[in-house]
This record gives sequence, structure tokens and C-alpha cells, in this order.
Amino acid sequence: MTDRFSTFVDPFCDIPPFITELTGITDEDVRGAPAFIDVAADLLKFMDGSGFVAHNVPFDKGFLKAQLEMEELQFPSTVQFDTVEMSRVLLPKQESYKLSELTSSLDMDHERPHQADSDAEMTAELFLFLLHKLQHLPLITLQTLSQITKGLKSDWSALFQPLIHKKITTSLTEMMG
Repeated sequence: MTDRFSTFVDPFCDIPPFITELTGITDEDVRGAPAFIDVAADLLKFMDGSGFVAHNVPFDKGFLKAQLEMEELQFPSTVQFDTVEMSRVLLPKQESYKLSELTSSLDMDHERPHQADSDAEMTAELFLFLLHKLQHLPLITLQTLSQITKGLKSDWSALFQPLIHKKITTSLTEMMG
């Protein structure tokens, strides 16, 4: 199931020109938008039971966690998947792992780079691409990767274990014919 949560939040300060140039978001866009505390409960409800996927998990999770803690709320315990890390492992020959350059090299149409909703959509598309790539790896490759990715940021075992189990089950079923 795919769902979306998107809202502007009033930062209660002027948006620096650099940020406006980078994202296209202006002071006018956020004027009258809700405060973070007013959307935090809805955001946590939206995240409930989901994995956390980001292109650079430490940055996005750290930022969101800090905002939640300022409101005396906690970031939910969840599996996390970092598409930068996953891309480095599964697409080792890429020239760049910046989201806009990576998605461009994969012919994904990223219309509004550096806007959170657009970046989130591209990160989701990239994540699905990487999952598809994982599903088509041989069993021995998945087993080897499951050993060498144990110390990384992403919860690789949540991806590998079902795939390894499925490939072993399929192989056994085919052998027993």
C-alpha cells in the first residue's frame, strides 16, 4: 500500500534565500501553515507500522527525531533503509550517489529536486528499484551480502531473510518436483 503525508510547516522565521533558491519554497508558501506540533501526531500515526526509508537516513532521521524530541515526542522504533547505502552496495559503478544524479542516471523523472515531497517520491521509486534488483540476485549472493551488510545503517536482514527463505523454499519445491 502506498500513501502520502505532505504538508508545509511554519518555521516561524524567514526562509533564507539559499533555501528558497534550492527548494523553490518561499515565505509565502509557509505563511499560515501549521506549526510542527500541530502535525506531529498525524505524522507519527502515518509512520506507525511502517519502515523508515530515506536517502541518507542519519540526516533525515536525525532532523525528524530532534524535532519530535523538542515536542517531547519520540521517533518510532522501526526498520530503516538508507537508499544511499543500498545504492552503493547494489549499484557500485555509479558516478554519483546524490539523489538527483542517481535517479537521472536510472531514467527516473525527478521534477522538483530538493523539495521534500518530490525527494520522498524519488527515494521511494529508487527503493523499489533496489528491491527489484535484490529479488533477482542469486541465493549465494544474497547469503554473502547478508553477512557483509550486518554492520551497516540499513536493516538489511529485514530484506534478505524473506528473499533467502523464498529462494530456498522455491529450490526445494523444484527439487522435490
